[in-house]
Amino acid sequence: MELIEVIAKFIGALIIIFALMVIVLKYTRQGIKKTTGKKYVKVVDRTQISKDTFIVVVRTGEEGMVILTAAGHTEKLKDLSSEEMDKIENDNEEYLREMTQMYDKFIMSSKKKLHLAITKIKSKEDKHE
Repeated sequence: MELIEVIAKFIGALIIIFALMVIVLKYTRQGIKKTTGKKYVKVVDRTQISKDTFIVVVRTGEEGMVILTAAGHTEKLKDLSSEEMDKIENDNEEYLREMTQMYDKFIMSSKKKLHLAITKIKSKEDKHE
């Protein structure tokens, strides 16, 4: 019985830690949006293609550009119109919303499973007493 209690406490602690991480990331992301949202130059997206090489989408005012950056080297690949930049930013925001919804569903299902496991453990303990 002590082993079951320790395992339940461990799983509960992991869930709490995971939930705190999600909350911190959510508020950190909102804070970053507030501080970087008003800047003239803004990194919209960044993708790593090798160890030290990245493709970066940068917004400058209304328009933007795609830049290739590597150690000691930067090259502009393409200019983007304001419509293309708006589409990229909207796609990024939609992706973040989907990920947030997925994490919320995961947390809710984890809470339900944990609650069911705890009630089963308690009911088994009550039957043995």
